[in-house]
Amino acid sequence: MQSTYKSTETKNRLNNSQSFVPSEWLLSLMTPPLLITLVGGRVVFKLVQDFGLVSEEVFRGDRLLTLNQPLPTNDSESTIP
Repeated sequence: MQSTYKSTETKNRLNNSQSFVPSEWLLSLMTPPLLITLVGGRVVFKLVQDFGLVSEEVFRGDRLLTLNQPLPTNDSESTIP
């Protein structure tokens, strides 16, 4: 009789300790958002890094237009007394 009582008590404890959603389900539901966050972080890092390289190229001056400055003439206006 006592063994039946113990097994019933153990079953009640197990039923009471289980949550509404099993932990395996919670783990499987949280895995895709974590992976998306990791991949998204890498993509954002790569975009920021590429943007930095492109801005370096722009400010280096290879692709900037050269301005044609007028040559000084031999007029009296160009000489300084």
